[in-house]
Amino acid sequence: MKVLFISPYYSTEDMPYIAPFVGRLYNGLKSRIEVDLFHFEAKRSLKNYLKARRRIKALLASNQYDIIHINWGQTIAVIPFFIKSKLIVSYRGSDVYGIVNAKSQHDFISRIVNLVSRFAAYRSDACIYVSKELRDYLPTKRLNKIIPSGVDTKHVPETSKTELRKEFGFEDNEIVVLFVGNARNARKRMFLAEKIVSASQEEYPIKFIQLWRKTPQEIFKYMKAADFLFQVSMQEGSPNIVKEALSCNLSVISTPVGDTPSRIGHLANSYISNGYDEQAIQKTFNEALSNFKRERSNDYSSEVSKFSIQRELDEVIDLYHQVLNQ
Repeated sequence: MKVLFISPYYSTEDMPYIAPFVGRLYNGLKSRIEVDLFHFEAKRSLKNYLKARRRIKALLASNQYDIIHINWGQTIAVIPFFIKSKLIVSYRGSDVYGIVNAKSQHDFISRIVNLVSRFAAYRSDACIYVSKELRDYLPTKRLNKIIPSGVDTKHVPETSKTELRKEFGFEDNEIVVLFVGNARNARKRMFLAEKIVSASQEEYPIKFIQLWRKTPQEIFKYMKAADFLFQVSMQEGSPNIVKEALSCNLSVISTPVGDTPSRIGHLANSYISNGYDEQAIQKTFNEALSNFKRERSNDYSSEVSKFSIQRELDEVIDLYHQVLNQ
């Protein structure tokens, strides 16, 4: 079995924070099967997609692949119309829900992405969805699987929470709240997180930290030292940052976005708001703070076992075999 693995987003040494879950999957596959990587920078540019399509066409002319596995539905635009390979599409969120612009709206390009992604579902031989919520939005194939992106727990530091807090210079009484993401990404709504935190700082000693352009190792260190991950996104597929927080036994406060409710809704000391509006999130945030006790400890290991990188690899490779045998 030989696979061509295609992605418009991929982490590099210079930018390790760009879709690291895609790199983890590719590296895991490479250790077990024959797989080639094709990475191109999309940047919402039609020109970039056309260039990538020409390169893919040349690559397929000189190589034979049993399976082409594309990440994000809109990547179907780089695949020639007539191919001999089986086609698998991984849907990850923005390809299904749309791309949110600076005005927190879905613009014309976003609607095109949606249409192209739906076409990819019809054209493919099998689909992978990172959450059930995504699958419900799209026409389903006979062969489809819900496979959340795996988390590599080797990055979880062995250093204790107390030692890490000292290393970062956190005060003993500070409630450390993390926001992970690009402040310019409209769907992450960092402005709203800051507003909600600010409204509670008169009553609680909150230290708010935004993490962006950090390596996975750095993020895991902060998560081990912090008290809460705060996610106010209006749109996600299966947010890896939540799964990474759980692997550090970090409590999560979140909107009911993507598959987050199924991840943390049943967990002690983690909280889901009743909606996406400021009032609902503020109420949940205050509830979490009022119940906070540092001496408590979380054990989220049973949930973490559901999204190991090994489990993701096993399920993806199993789907490869199913597609080839159908």
